[in-house]
This record gives sequence, structure tokens and C-alpha cells, in this order.
Amino acid sequence: MNDNYVEIDLLDLCKTVLKKWKIIIACALICAILGGAYGAFQSNKAKPETEEQIKALTAGMTQEEIDNVKDAAEIINNYRAMYKTQKEYNENSIYQNLNPYSVDALKLSYYIDNHYKVSYPVIEESNNLIPIIQAYISSFSEDTFYEDLAKAVGEEGNPTYVKELVNINTEEKDSGVLTITIYASSDDLLAKMGDYIKAAIIEKQSEIAEVYGDHDIILASESAGKIVDTLMAEAQSKNVERLTTITTNIDNEEKLFTGNQLTFLKYLIHEELDEEVSIPKYVVLGLFVGFFLTAAFYGVKYVLSGTVKTENELATLLGASSLGEISKNEELVASKITNVVSVNDCNLIAVISDSNSDILQKMVKALPNAVLAVDIINNKDSFEEFTKCDGVIFAENLKRSSRKTIIRKKEMCSFANKKILGFIIE
Repeated sequence: MNDNYVEIDLLDLCKTVLKKWKIIIACALICAILGGAYGAFQSNKAKPETEEQIKALTAGMTQEEIDNVKDAAEIINNYRAMYKTQKEYNENSIYQNLNPYSVDALKLSYYIDNHYKVSYPVIEESNNLIPIIQAYISSFSEDTFYEDLAKAVGEEGNPTYVKELVNINTEEKDSGVLTITIYASSDDLLAKMGDYIKAAIIEKQSEIAEVYGDHDIILASESAGKIVDTLMAEAQSKNVERLTTITTNIDNEEKLFTGNQLTFLKYLIHEELDEEVSIPKYVVLGLFVGFFLTAAFYGVKYVLSGTVKTENELATLLGASSLGEISKNEELVASKITNVVSVNDCNLIAVISDSNSDILQKMVKALPNAVLAVDIINNKDSFEEFTKCDGVIFAENLKRSSRKTIIRKKEMCSFANKKILGFIIE
């Protein structure tokens, strides 16, 4: 067995940390107060407090310089609005977050036949194939269609993001072919979108026929599976690059100014954006940070303390059984010791401990043929008493007795050929 291996009892760890609940709550409240103070500071730091301070910033500037700062502030505000919009899109768009190198896609190819005749005697009849196909394409550009589609597939509230997942290919419309490619983040979503669009086309047929005459629209082919879409990869990359470009442009605008001009610019940016720092948010954040940091501190302290924490750990370390806890039932512990001494046929035993408590002395005196050896590592007299004995009983304090000390005492028992009969908890 590796004596240096430490087994952590998670239940005991949690109990030990929770015993410090008062300190943890106090630290959490302190951090909440500090968080609120920081939030208040953040909400006011960018604004000069008085009109006099604002005038002081611009006192040494020409009107042209002031106008330049104001123009830059307006540009930066526009950039920030663009950044916010682009970032929101990048985070929430289904299309933007698909894997272009392994994306679920469904391709539907429809053939439209308007029964156009080119033989005598009706060759003068006009061909309305293109208007028919264009009518189908137009139906896929209506916002209401994607609102209904979003509801049908469980993406209610995101019709714009759903619209991106439907691509209409009109390159072959002159030959009567309409190709629809559908992208999705899962097979289930893909199937739902495909079923809805196929049903919508069937419903649309009669409506379009009333305007352009009878025609057939036939699903010529349907294929689903994983595909690689380089155009999607390129579009996603451009959307990510836009954030970097916008950030760079903002930095470049700010670099044009220094000193009071830069301070005035930052004031205008703050004012124009009407940035509201949420103080309650910082309070809650401070509360959680204080709670978890304090709990983590006591957790790490528990792990790194170097002491034995539980009876199971002590039993594993010594390779011996527990004979009980003195403070709970001194007579029962003494009885168990007497029994184990008798079973092992020992004439004299040593109860070794690092402390010399009254309760331990009292119990040892009540035992026949037993001596108390305190600190056998450093105390010569105790060591000599220990060497005269046939067996050893360890007396330890949970969460106070050092693992290293226990291991050294165990090694001394091994070198002196003393049998470890068990251990007791003080």
C-alpha cells in the first residue's frame, strides 16, 4: 500500500466546509458590497461630474478640434452598434453556428410542367413557365412563410434565422427546374423543415394555378445527408472577421486623440451610448464570487492540511481496525482493547499518542498491563517504554493528527517488530 496516497472523502469534505457557513456567508456579503461599490464606480467613472469639468476639458481646444472629437464619437457609436448587432447574430444564428464541413442538408429538386405546346395549331400560345416558377420563388421570400415555418419546427421567435437555412437555386428555372436546399443543426429539425416545405408547395400549387393556369409540380429528387459547403464556411468566416474589423476601427479612431481630447471623446461615447451599468448585477456577482472563493479556500485547506480526516482513512493508513472513540464510550473502548490484547496474547501493550490528555491517561491506567507512550519519535523515555511492549494501540485525533507523523510511528513499529493491534479516536 502507498502510504502517501490520500483518499478524499467528499461527504466529509462537504461537511467540513459547511461547518464554516457563517464565515462563508459573511465573506459573500462583503464581496457583494464590494461588487455593488465597483458597479457604482463603473457607472459614473466615464462621466465628468459637473459642467465645469466638461468646460475644462474643451477650454484649450479649438472649435475644429471639438467638432473632430464629436464626429469621432458618432463614428465610434455607430461602430459599437454594428459590433453589438454582429455579435448577437454570430451567437444566435443557426446558420452561423453550423459545421460547414459536416452539415445536415436536404436537397429537393422540383420539375414544373405547364403543358406548353409548341406544335401547330397552338404555337402562338405564350409560355408562362418562368412566371410560374417565379411565383413559387416569391412565396419563399415572404416573412409570414418563415414565421409559420419557425413555429412548425419549434424555433418560434427566430424566423429570420430559420430563413437563412433555406436556399433557393434558380439557375435552372428556364428549364422548369426549381431546387431547394435546406440546412439544419439536427436530423430532426431537417426532417420537420423538409416536411413543412413539401406540404407548403402542394398547397401553393392551387393558388398559383388560379393565376397562371394548370400546371404540374413534381418532386423529381430528394436527397438528405452530410455535405461540405464551402460557401457557408466562407460566409461564417466573414461574419467573424467583421467583429475584428469593427474593433480595429474603433481603436484606430481613439488613437487619433490624446490628453483632454481623448477624455472628452470617452465622455461623449459614454453619454451617447447611454451605457447603464447594472449595480444589482455586480452585487449578485460579488455574492457568488465571495461564496465560491471562501468555500474553495476551506476545501483546499482541507485537502492540503496533511491530517487524517476520517476513521476509514486512518484504518487504511495503519492497516488496522478502529476500537472506538474514547469521548463517546470510554468503558466500551477499554473493553475492546482488553479483548484484542487477549486475542493476540500480548503481555504488555503501549498506547502511543502525540497528546497526554486526561481522558486518555485515565483510560490507560484502567487497563491491565498497558502503558501510555507520548511522542515516541522525540521522547526517549516514551520510546523505551514502547520497545518493552508486545503490541501497540494508536490514539489519534481526527483532523489534528499528522499523516506524516502517523506514518513515521507506523515505520517505527515495523522496525521494532511491534504488532499494531488497532487504533482509538481521542
